[in-house]
Amino acid sequence: MKNVLIRSGLNYNKIDFISNDDLIYADVMGSNIGNGLYLNSVFHFMKMRGINAEEDGYNPERIYMYSRNIDYINDHFDAYILPLADAFRKDFIPHLKKLTYFIERLKIPVIVPGVCVRCNYDPGQNIGHSFDEDVKNFINAILRTGGYLGTRGYITADYLEKLGFKEGQDFDVIGCPSLFMKEYKVLITKKYAKDKKLNEIDFAINYSHKTPNNVINKLNDILLRNEDSVYFLQHTEDQNYYLNGIMNLNNVPEGYLNSSALEQSLFLPEPERWINAIRNQEFSIGTRFHGNVAALIAGVPTLTIMLDSRMRELCEYFDLPRMTVEEFSKKTFYAYQKLDPDYFKNIDITEQYEKYVKFWSRYI
Repeated sequence: MKNVLIRSGLNYNKIDFISNDDLIYADVMGSNIGNGLYLNSVFHFMKMRGINAEEDGYNPERIYMYSRNIDYINDHFDAYILPLADAFRKDFIPHLKKLTYFIERLKIPVIVPGVCVRCNYDPGQNIGHSFDEDVKNFINAILRTGGYLGTRGYITADYLEKLGFKEGQDFDVIGCPSLFMKEYKVLITKKYAKDKKLNEIDFAINYSHKTPNNVINKLNDILLRNEDSVYFLQHTEDQNYYLNGIMNLNNVPEGYLNSSALEQSLFLPEPERWINAIRNQEFSIGTRFHGNVAALIAGVPTLTIMLDSRMRELCEYFDLPRMTVEEFSKKTFYAYQKLDPDYFKNIDITEQYEKYVKFWSRYI
């Protein structure tokens, strides 16, 4: 392959700065800057292998693709790369249908380096979704191009097998590309906070608007114990609220983005700026997977509180320090206590990285 088109609002090999207007109004990062980590990783992977990568601007989903547009793509690119997150969910189905329509007209391989199903924490929920037929149509369209899929974990693998697809034939389990952003095989975490009391640690805090209020309150309490702790905003609506006092998200928990938390917050959409800033912290904790991935890349130890199957399968696949919401809710964090030493382990992802490279070896 020499030239590839990637589903992305930005070309991560060329950006230095992302404006608030682009984020909030043009939605170049799909509403969540966490998407930038896995997209940046895919762009970087292509660049390091001498492959020219261009972004599609999300055009297949946002505008009608005329035949001449599709002809141009077929003539000028060797593959269409489709990095996804939890695309197998009810509210993403309109996008999935548009992508399926687009893919059915491509004559180049479509490669999906990471996708997952969104369901409850219990993987037993992985059957009988209203969108099952749409997912099958999407995957069959990809396979007809000579393409291939990578799932983010084994919960999604189990879901696809229930739909009739086979691991090793139609898809592989590869995790999320974000962990491979720097192509490290071992993520070395610093140990500064290992012997510190809780109120002495400079935390990086993250949480989403889907986080239960009791968990948010605990995280805010940890944040406010030390003025050098930082709450890292991720959703573009968070930034809109911070700048303009406008929150368009529905059903936001009572404690979400309270004024005290906002006073200690940062919003850094560019992946390198985000990683460099979080490097100043000593420990990262929260309910956002990519918030903690940014920390791990920066060498900061983490604890992920798993809200659903998406986070569960990723944390289990990479064997990251983790807790369920129930476990975290029952735990009391005292100012004088220390964190569990197990949270400070180095993360060896050698096996997962080699599987990821092997996944790409079909085409590169």
